[in-house]
Formats: sequence, structure tokens, C-alpha cells
Amino acid sequence: MQQQSNKINSIRNSIFIGSLAVYLGAIHFSPSIASISSILLLINAAWHFNENIHIKSLSIAQTLFISVFFVSIGISVAHGCALNQLMPKLLVRLPVVFLPSLMSFVKHRNIVLSKYWYVFALPIFWLAIASVCNYAMHYNFLSQMVLESKPLPIYSKVYHIEFSVIISLVLLVLLSWKLEDHELKMGGYNFFFYLIFGGLFIALHILSARTGLLGFWSGVMFMAWNYRRKLSLKYILLVAVVMVAIVFVPSVKNRIVNTLEDLRAVTHKEDLNDKSFGQRWEAWGAIVHAGKKTPLFGVGQCNIENTMRTSFSDLKSDLDAENRISPHNQYLQWFIELGLIGMVLWIVAMAITIATSRMWEVSKFVFSIILAIVMSIIFESLFERQAGILAIIVSLCLISSNKLITNTKSDA
Repeated sequence: MQQQSNKINSIRNSIFIGSLAVYLGAIHFSPSIASISSILLLINAAWHFNENIHIKSLSIAQTLFISVFFVSIGISVAHGCALNQLMPKLLVRLPVVFLPSLMSFVKHRNIVLSKYWYVFALPIFWLAIASVCNYAMHYNFLSQMVLESKPLPIYSKVYHIEFSVIISLVLLVLLSWKLEDHELKMGGYNFFFYLIFGGLFIALHILSARTGLLGFWSGVMFMAWNYRRKLSLKYILLVAVVMVAIVFVPSVKNRIVNTLEDLRAVTHKEDLNDKSFGQRWEAWGAIVHAGKKTPLFGVGQCNIENTMRTSFSDLKSDLDAENRISPHNQYLQWFIELGLIGMVLWIVAMAITIATSRMWEVSKFVFSIILAIVMSIIFESLFERQAGILAIIVSLCLISSNKLITNTKSDA
């Protein structure tokens, strides 16, 4: 019986690892396959939660996430939203509801995901490098697009901002594994790890979506702070040289110029129709204006578009109709949809889950991932897109993996 149980557990572990890899890889060409993978992950997570409901910390974190999810539904329904209106967004958000159980599954079963690092990194590497080559082939035209606040084309169905966030989070996970001395060889050599890591690093900066860059360097700063006493002068100088060199990468340089122009346009109240940050700034203003009328419980998911349209009109925005965009800020998305109550509940749920993961002895570098997510959702509503939810789930599952065997306590 014990042998049969071990075999079932081994199969479940394999299905989990395969589902996680397919989830991350398939999203770029087939969101439906990614959805199927997420369903397999959810089944495994629900099964794990049911088996380990006696673990107090897991029970609290998972129950809180489920409760916040249903409270969010209740708030929208109270605002007159029908379930069929809510369903598309609910299905997108559903995988993140089982985040505590997914992280717990990795940790309590001692699944060493770093052994399969290339399975997670290679698909993104090929897509990113192909996109960089495309940029090089059409350098003049695409450089002008960057100056005009337009995204560089990528070989993925994922929105370019989420693509940059996925790269940045995968890079942070790989770097954390390297710092923790995980075995990261491929074919018996370290060369391939440095090749893939270096390629992703270069691609992130050449494709240069600001949200991904902000998230990545925020996470790196946390890592550097934790290793500040171990960093020798040569490594500090190397990082400084790399950061200075990055500024001279043409796409990064153009993005900096574009950002400064955006900020100048905002501060001087110029035409913001062709300014990506300017459009966000107007959208944020519209949300704050609308949110003052319903600060505690928002307006409900189905009423966001009409509410923002009215708010833009009230503020006499000069933006053309097609440029009056959605929030592109997760905090404000929660605020307008669910009010301060809903926003605080989601933040508290995430905070408790991360605090709980530390009780399970998850790597301290989980805070690098969290900091990257916290900074990224200032400029993109990651919880509103399938790829955004994927980036959060996969990165936190990967960082939950540790090659060290931990002692699982019944109340841990």
C-alpha cells in the first residue's frame, strides 16, 4: 500500500512539474493549452489542500484567498453585475486563488524545480532571442516606434508588457537559484546556463518594456542588499559598469528619452494622445475622481468602463476616445472595482501568503519576486490578464523550490 501511495505521489509530482512547464511555455502560442495546464495545476492544488487542511498556516492562507475571491464576486453582484458578465474575468483570476496551495505543494513535497530550469527558461529564451533578431533586422523603423511610445513586436501572443514581466521574473528566479548554489548544469556544463541567462538579460533590455525592467532591477536590488557584506569590489564595479552600459543600449536609450518626454508632457499639460505614460496618468486621474464617490466598495467589475467614461468627461480630458485606456495599475483596478475594502483584502491575502511561505522555509528571495511584482503592478494590471496571473503563479512556485530538505511540521 505504501509503495502504491509513493507511486501515486510520484505521478502527481510529475504531472505538476509538466503542467507548470507547459503553462509557462504554451501561453505564447496557445492560451487554450495554457488554460488546460492551469486546470491541472488547480486540481492538484485543491487535492493537496484537502489532504493537508490540518496544516494551520496553509489552511489560513488558502481560506483567506478563497474568501477574498468570493467577497470580490459579492461586491460586484451587489453593484448589479450578473454572473455571466463576471465569468470571463473570474476564470482568468481563478488560478491565483489557489496560490497558497500551489506554493505549499512545491515546498512540502520537496520538489526541486531547479533541476528542470532549462525546461522553464528555453522556450522564453528562443522567443526573446527571435524577437531581438527581428528588432536588429528592422532597427531604424522599430527604434522610431520606441521613441513614439509603441511596443516592439515579439514572437508571442502575450501582450508585450506581460512578456517583459515574465522574462524579468524568470531571470530573478534563475539568479536566486544560482546564488543559492543550485545545480544549474545542462549536458554537464554551466556554459548553457550562462548563455540562456545572458540571452534573456540582453533581450529584456533590448525589448525594453519599462514595467519588466522596473520589476527586474527592483528584485536585483533586494538581492544585492542581502549580499552586500559578501560582494567584493570587483562585483560591485561589474554591476555598475553593466548598469551604465545598459543606458547606451539604443532601445533603452530611446525608451529613456521617450519616458522623459512623457513626463515633460504630463507636467506641462501638453497633448498626451501619443504618450503611453500620459494616457496612464489621465486614466489614474479618472479613477481617483470616480473612486471618491464610492471609496469603500468601488463600482463593481461590470461598471468600470462606464464609470471611467463618465469620469473622463467630468474631467474634460483631452484624450481621444481610443486613448482613454483602462487603469494599467492593479492597485487602482482593485480600488475602482472593489473599493478600499477589496483592495486591502487582496493585499493582505498576498502578504499573509508570503509570510506563511517563510514559515515553510521558502527561500528569502521570495521577497525579490514579490518586490518585482509589487513594482510591476503599478504600471500594469497583472491580475486582470491570463499571462499576468501566469507570471505571478509560476515565479512564486519556482522560488518555492529549494534543493534543501526541510522539516515539515504538522502546524507549519
